Amino acid sequence: MARVKRAGAAFMMVSREAMLRLRQAYPSLAYVDPPSGQTHYGLFHTGFEGGDGDRRWVSEDFSFCDRWRAVGGEVWVDLTTGLNHTGSFRFEGAHWVLRFQEKPPQRDKATDKEL
Repeated sequence: MARVKRAGAAFMMVSREAMLRLRQAYPSLAYVDPPSGQTHYGLFHTGFEGGDGDRRWVSEDFSFCDRWRAVGGEVWVDLTTGLNHTGSFRFEGAHWVLRFQEKPPQRDKATDKEL
């Protein structure tokens, strides 16, 4: 297991307590669903980060993680679970994490530039 800042939420386990805590912390995300008349909460709505001149869009998964951490929660990733995710890049099983382990930069011997 590894604690992370953000993670994809496609296979995220979230407790009921966490959802209730987020609903209480973010009343501005409440909205009424017209067909049912029920109140729902956009806890997975996208967001933004940064300030003037440096404002960036944040995906719904990462926005959820940011909201959860803002109320004192932690985001953990199981590095051993064999799940696949395909998007702009394909992450396969538990092996994808090896691609993101820190490694010293490689340098071109002829130019001494980082590869």
